[in-house]
Amino acid sequence: MDGKKHIIATAPGEILHHEELKTIKNLGLPFYKDPMSYGHLYIEFLVDFPKKNFLSAANLTNIAKILGGNVVKTDGYSKNNKNKILEEFQENDLNANPTGGY
Repeated sequence: MDGKKHIIATAPGEILHHEELKTIKNLGLPFYKDPMSYGHLYIEFLVDFPKKNFLSAANLTNIAKILGGNVVKTDGYSKNNKNKILEEFQENDLNANPTGGY
């Protein structure tokens, strides 16, 4: 909402599931009357998985050849970097104070 752009990624090798809820701490909206403190950003993933056997074995082989070696690099991603890693959602991450603040 503030126009800033962030790179958000899953942990290396992590697979997201349908209706999975993830958190990025302190990247949500600023608290009321405390613009220097931020809440958490929550992202729910709605994943539309392909149906079983949606590609033939030959097509899968061709895709593997095309994508072989094109591994997404995850170097430079950490909780403390501007590139953010998604974390598991936990109920205790919710802000207990409805007016903001911790």
